[in-house]
Formats: sequence, C-alpha cells, structure tokens
Amino acid sequence: MNDIVIITSGYFVPKSKIAAFDLDHTLIKPLEDHINNSGPTDWKWLDEKIPKQLRKLDNLGYAIVIFTNQEQKFKINLVWDVVKSLDIPIQAYLIYKKEYKIPNTKAFDLYLTELYDQTKDLIDDDNSFYVGNDLSNVDAKFATNNGLKYYSPEEYFDIKMDKIINVPLIIKEKIKEKEITIPPECSLLKRCPSGYKRAELVELATKCGFKGLDLKKKKEDLCKMIRQKLDEGKDVSDIKYDVDQEGVMLAENYIDTKTGKPIITSVEGWLMSEKYDGVRAIWNGVNFMSRSGNIFEAPGWYKNILPKEALDGELIIGRDQFQETVSIVRKNIPIDSEWALIKYYVFDTPDKNLPIEERINKYQNIVAQVCNKFKPNTRIKKYINECPIKSTTQTILKDEKDLEERYEDILKQHGEGAMLRRPNSLYEGKRSMNLLKYKPLFDAEAIITGYNNGTGRNKDRLGAFSVYLEKNPKIEFRIGGGLSDKIRNEYLTTHPKGTRITFQYAGLTDKGIPRQPRYLRIRK
Repeated sequence: MNDIVIITSGYFVPKSKIAAFDLDHTLIKPLEDHINNSGPTDWKWLDEKIPKQLRKLDNLGYAIVIFTNQEQKFKINLVWDVVKSLDIPIQAYLIYKKEYKIPNTKAFDLYLTELYDQTKDLIDDDNSFYVGNDLSNVDAKFATNNGLKYYSPEEYFDIKMDKIINVPLIIKEKIKEKEITIPPECSLLKRCPSGYKRAELVELATKCGFKGLDLKKKKEDLCKMIRQKLDEGKDVSDIKYDVDQEGVMLAENYIDTKTGKPIITSVEGWLMSEKYDGVRAIWNGVNFMSRSGNIFEAPGWYKNILPKEALDGELIIGRDQFQETVSIVRKNIPIDSEWALIKYYVFDTPDKNLPIEERINKYQNIVAQVCNKFKPNTRIKKYINECPIKSTTQTILKDEKDLEERYEDILKQHGEGAMLRRPNSLYEGKRSMNLLKYKPLFDAEAIITGYNNGTGRNKDRLGAFSVYLEKNPKIEFRIGGGLSDKIRNEYLTTHPKGTRITFQYAGLTDKGIPRQPRYLRIRK
C-alpha cells in the first residue's frame, strides 16, 4: 500500500483557488446508519445537494481536492466511484501512512508541488477553504496548518446536524463531553473562539501561567494570543506587528491587464526595486508570518539573528529557485542545512506612521545593525558564514525610459520584475496604489517548431525559437527574450524540435498573438 494514493478524474489542473474536502461524513456516508463503509459500493451523498454544489465550484474556477485519512484498501475503489459520478475534474489524496495523516501537511504539500510546477501560483488565501466534520479535532487544525479557511459540513452545505453523521447519540454526547473540558495539558482541543466561552479561555490562560496576556481582551483576541503562546512559547508582548489585525501591503499591477498600458501617467520620483522570486514574509519580532497570518517555521538560530522590530520582506534562495524556496520554508520542522540557503531580503517595515523614504532608512539601519552583530555559532557555521538578512536597494526613477531600462536589465538577469513605490506614501495593510508590480503578466505553454539565427552579439547562434501556442496551434510566433547564453549555444541538444516550453507575456494582440514573449523554462 502506498503512503498516499492520488486519484485524478477528468482533466484536472491544479489552481490557486482550492475547494478542499474531507470525505467520510463530509461528502459521503454509508448506505445504512453506521459509522464506517462496509465495501466499495457502500456509500451515498451526505446530502443530495452536495453534487450540485461541487459542480458549481468547478464552474467558478476552483480546483476541487479531497484530503482524507484512510485505513481500508477498498476505499481506493470507493473514492474512484465517487469522483467518477461527479463527471468534473477532481483530485483525491487518500492518506494511509500514519505520519502523513491529517493534520500533517504532507498531502497538501504534494498538491502545492504540482501547483507550483504548473502555474507557479500561490494559494489564493482569500477564497480557498477546507470542509471537514472535525469529530477528532484535526480538520480545523489541518486547515490552519495549510492557510485555508475552515468550515464544517453543516456550515458550508447548510445542512442540519442530524444529517452530518449518522452515529449513535451516545457517541455524540461523549464527544461533546470531552470537548467542553478545559485540558490540563494547556492546549486548545476545539475550534477557537467559537468552541469556547470567554471564562473558559481566561481559566485556561490562568491555569497554564501564560504571561503577557491581557485577560480583559475580547474572546477572539484571547484565542489568538493563547494560540500564539502554544505555538511559540514566547511572550505575546514580543510581537511587534499583528498580521491578522493590521494586514499586509499588497501591490496593484503597473500594467492594466485589459489595455496593456500603465495605470499611472508618470513614474518620475517613484522608488524602484527588484521583484524577488521568493516567498513573502513579515517578521513580526517573533516569527516569519505569511500574508494570511500563518507561521513559516524557521530554525531558532535563524530567528535569533533577527531584530525585535517588525520587517517586511521576501524569503528567497535566488533567481529561478522559487519552488526550492517554497519547499524549504513551508516545512513544519525546519532543516538547518536548507535554511542556510535562505536569505531574507527586507524591502519595507510595516510602520503605518512613516512615509516610504523614512521606512527605507529605518529598515536599512536595522539590517546593518543586525549584520554587524552576526556571528555564526558552532551549530551553523558549517552551513553559513555570512549574514542571511539583506537590505533591498531602492532607486529613485527619473522617467519611464529609466524604468524600462532598469526593468529590462532585471529580466535579462532572469529576475521576475520590478516593484514601484509611490514617493512620500504610507504603509497600508491592504492592496494599495502606493505599491505597484511590474512583470510579465501571464504565462503559457508553446511547442518549438524551428530556430532563427541571431544578430549582433547573438550572430552565429540562436536568436529565437519558432513556436506555436499549445492551446491554439494556429497561433505561431517567435520567442527570443529570456534565453541564456547556454541555451543560445546548446539549443539543438537542450531544446530539440517538439520541446514543450513555458513562456511569459504581457497580453495578446488583436490576432491573439502573445505580446513581449519571454522564455521561462522547459515544461515537462
């Protein structure tokens, strides 16, 4: 039996917007009133409206994925029967190995690997979710561990409690009785804050001796602070920026996706820096946080290098190494030798009272102080001998020509693009016109059909590939941007005719031909 069995139905394509579900007593239940299925045909929908809901999600552009812990081998045939009956693209992960079972993130990491492989997207935190019955208190934790919103079947499908799971009443009562007890081991056994009364949380905090908690806070705030204490074992007062409460500044596109033109009339005086090919992370004084408020588990030695002040930046290995970066920083148990490869490039500090020019001075001074004090200890010096915290250079732009020259230079070096910051602007915890991103906006696949000789410095070697668009073979064009010297010299060996490649582009012409196409990578 494999550790994780993956079943795919239809033309399933991983997407950043994910609708994830548990299986048993969330989507389906046995034919009779008992807890477990007796065989591969012993199932029916938990509620008759569920298939319609799943098809609607498919129409709305969601990737529909099932993550389910299993024991019996016959469940493989059962799940195949379930997904076939829907007649929509769907993927199911049946988790058999104990160490990988929910709430472990292993199965979800496999999905992410395929997503990054195909689209290089991040999960759409605002719209993605996981639905599970949570009878054993693991589904909500699984959702939290993966940055997904959590719903019970009752909440999501709007069905009554007695339809969720047909188990004897005595079992329900035992579960309920167990959940309302404040655990002596100082942990949250159920959903917080909805599962607790405020007095229960105050009692839990008092019994466990948590320091730095304001017990007069609202129930929601108490939950957040207690969870932080449980996760980190540090005083809550050390946290200098609350991502959940304050938000993260997100960028608008510099180029309008409909018109293909800039959304501002002039870039004179704007500050420009490279757009990094890494993972966005807020340093809150205690931990690296994702923009959706999830913790990136870094080794203690790495976190000890950082200051008590809040910073905004990107965790990165280097250009064209996005997937490797993600696989390292998303692990629940960080590995020293892997994190030694990670640099934290700071490009802002989330101080909402300072204009951008003062914030730049602030973070540059902080990084300088941190790196002046840096000394690798005996545990890590075999991996790292320089300060991993870096300060991002910000350049004041003269005009559009200055921007284009710098932007093209970044792309030639296989950078992802540029970030633009409005002069004298404040930090906003939301998507903001004060921050713009400039990069090739789309990617797609093409098939190589021929080669074109270069001119100038590329004379006597490859100038551009002749290709057709994989999704529409009638669309033929050339791709010459983004090619390295190695490719230009060795293309006959590395990129024979028929090779499938991924390229980036900045929109389509009236005839559907990609504008400003740039080679990205071979697509296997």
